[in-house]
Amino acid sequence: MRRSMLEAHERATNMGRVEMTVGDFKSVWLDDCAGRLTPKTIHFYGWVCDLPMMKPMRALNLNDVTPRQIAKTVAQVTEQHGRRTGLAAFRTLSAMFGLAERWGYLDTNPCRRMQAPTVPKREPTVPPPAVMERAIRTATPEFGALLRFAISSGCRRGEIAGVRWSDFNDELGIVTVRRSIDSTPGNGLAKETKTSRAKVISLDPATLEALEAHKARQTDQGRNNGWVWSRDHDGDTPLRPDLITSRWTSLRKRIPELEGVRFHDIRHATATWLIAAGMDPRTVADRLGHENVQLTLSTYTAPVAASDRRAATIISDLLAAANGAAALADLSDGERPRP
Repeated sequence: MRRSMLEAHERATNMGRVEMTVGDFKSVWLDDCAGRLTPKTIHFYGWVCDLPMMKPMRALNLNDVTPRQIAKTVAQVTEQHGRRTGLAAFRTLSAMFGLAERWGYLDTNPCRRMQAPTVPKREPTVPPPAVMERAIRTATPEFGALLRFAISSGCRRGEIAGVRWSDFNDELGIVTVRRSIDSTPGNGLAKETKTSRAKVISLDPATLEALEAHKARQTDQGRNNGWVWSRDHDGDTPLRPDLITSRWTSLRKRIPELEGVRFHDIRHATATWLIAAGMDPRTVADRLGHENVQLTLSTYTAPVAASDRRAATIISDLLAAANGAAALADLSDGERPRP
């Protein structure tokens, strides 16, 4: 067992099974999570557990928690924060009670006797190219360059924040995405990309030109530390992903057609446009950093379905053309004089 897990287990044992409250075990559970999960996930778990609606639950002894109480708490979270956060609350409690069960502080995880709340899948809002071009023109020069890079590369916001000038090969017109900036509040540290592997992306001339202009502005301002986008004047600190989102939200208010479009939807737009234009899914998957092309196909079903309909039309047209050629051949044979 890991040292952190042993220490957390010992802490739980010292508290005693009967008197341990949900709030007490929450701290033990989060300590154990530190050795297994990302800081972002642990921060989110802590945020969910500390919601005001969770207060009555935190005061209960572990063995006094019932499915009815869980359902009531999840319903209150859902009412205040929406169905997705309600589902997150249920999953958080289930994970915490699961550890309590494995360590012997609960006979049974009460969430196991319940059905998880259902949340309809949110379909991404994909803006047309003309609207995104207007967004680039409306944004500040710095953020406009970031948007053009986001659209061209299909990178996640953490990957965008983690790009350094040394990652570019100007001669080949490519960028190697090697790292991502942690979006956990108060962190902002570089880490591996989501798939733990670098990806090489070709960039179009217009995007490269926009980046060169952005770099020139940085040089004029004395910001030559190396980060393509930074959040301080000296350029020593990379831009946090949450600041990218806040700047996008501010820009979105100035363009009515972008209402409801999340920054992450730009990534969806990149993939949708490429697949709709006939780009093969394997290339799109590599560009997005998807390890499995099936993920790309299942995520972007609309353009894939449209391409499939075009494929059916092509087959039909080919058969019709072949049938027409055969009919002409038969007609020609019929007109020939018989010997």
